[in-house]
Amino acid sequence: MTAVTPLFYDLRETATMLRVDYSTAWNLVNTGQLKAMQIGRRWKVTQAAIDAFVQQGTEAVQQRAQGHRNACERIGGRTWASSSEATPGGSTSPRQVASALDSRLRQLTARPRRNSTTG
Repeated sequence: MTAVTPLFYDLRETATMLRVDYSTAWNLVNTGQLKAMQIGRRWKVTQAAIDAFVQQGTEAVQQRAQGHRNACERIGGRTWASSSEATPGGSTSPRQVASALDSRLRQLTARPRRNSTTG
């Protein structure tokens, strides 16, 4: 016996499939990030729309990661390790990486100080 896949999922089923809250699924539909159609009083989502949403999110994450790698290469190929990385089980949080990268960018793009004395 084969399982029959439904043509449409309601927002509760969609939220469960995406492992988000119902209100998050509603906001995704409301902002147009997740394509849905209204049938009667209910919103329905196709499997193709769910797959496209997941693929779009995956591509966005990959683009951000590539942008980060490109920025690190432009700044000298360094990776920004935290002091906790030396300890067993230590890791670098995204906030620490962003802070270190911003600090390094400010250093590299800072204007040299002008001499305030008149000659």
